Amino acid sequence: MPMKQETKVLVVGLGDLGSKIAIGLASSPAIHELVIAGRGVDAGFSLERVASACGDCRVRFVRLDAMRMDDISEILHREAPSVVVQAASLLSPWFLQTRHDRIARLILQAGFAAQLCAQLPVIRTVMEATRAAAYRGLVVNCSYPDATHPILARMQLAPTAGVGNAGMIHRFISSRLRALGMREFSLQVLAHHSDVLPVANSRPRAYTPADAAPKIYIDGVLSSATADLLYGAPPVTDGGSLNLVTASHAVALIHALLPGAPPWKTSVPGAFGLPGGWPVQIEEGIMRLHLPDDLTVVVGEHCQSEAAKFDGIQDIATDGTVIFTEGACSALRQVSHELAAPMHPDDALSRHGKLMNFLR
Repeated sequence: MPMKQETKVLVVGLGDLGSKIAIGLASSPAIHELVIAGRGVDAGFSLERVASACGDCRVRFVRLDAMRMDDISEILHREAPSVVVQAASLLSPWFLQTRHDRIARLILQAGFAAQLCAQLPVIRTVMEATRAAAYRGLVVNCSYPDATHPILARMQLAPTAGVGNAGMIHRFISSRLRALGMREFSLQVLAHHSDVLPVANSRPRAYTPADAAPKIYIDGVLSSATADLLYGAPPVTDGGSLNLVTASHAVALIHALLPGAPPWKTSVPGAFGLPGGWPVQIEEGIMRLHLPDDLTVVVGEHCQSEAAKFDGIQDIATDGTVIFTEGACSALRQVSHELAAPMHPDDALSRHGKLMNFLR
């Protein structure tokens, strides 16, 4: 049912995930105008044409370098979107999966946090632009929100919410429950980015401490069938297709945040700058944590910090500096001692340059 209020969404970054989100938004009657922004002119106008054919909303492409804060501020002033979707990064999360050389294997072995330097700079620039432009709308971020949001929160720059990760796991579990014959249930999921591939592959880690494992609550009760719900379905054989689940969750989240949308319960990563993914309820466009009675924020944060170690994050300091686990450092030192050093947010861009030099 179309919203009564005119809604405009700006999507920044037109790679695989950003394009999928744009197509989903363009085909929705809830969106009246969609502005898609990226660096590639030919690809941008091509996506504009395709997205325009997928629905009735107005779609416009604008050229934008998401690492130029002034350009983002200008587009925010000019377009005044209800929601900004940030889907750009300096390196695709799937890039290293396509490589088989020793350097790529070592970086993958270190955990996804080794790629934080490629995920943080764009969303940081976008959030600095929102502050410079006094933008009061919502920002939904796709770039590793489980870790980038707590870093940005320490800089007073946390986005509204992330997408994917815990949201994907939430949807996989919902699908599993329906396959098991359940139709009516309330689901609450506390899970981390580090859990996504084990769940998608239906392959649990050899050992996960209890305080680092996902927590699944069905109708408010901690499930005793966690292993089956997480790993009992057939594996996803094409990892890249997970962007379909992420895009679907992103579109649903954006809808729920728009004025007049019905209440919705899901899980989102990086809610309120918290680490990992949390169960939330969205009503009247306002998002709140939706924790079960026996789960506190303090306990949840501890669980997420323990789960982050599987991504290679030992700690995030009060200034946003990321300290890597010894396991991550051991792998990264075989590439470069510089890559294993703690990373302050100001060092992310130069760290990315060094990483890419080793991958050439």
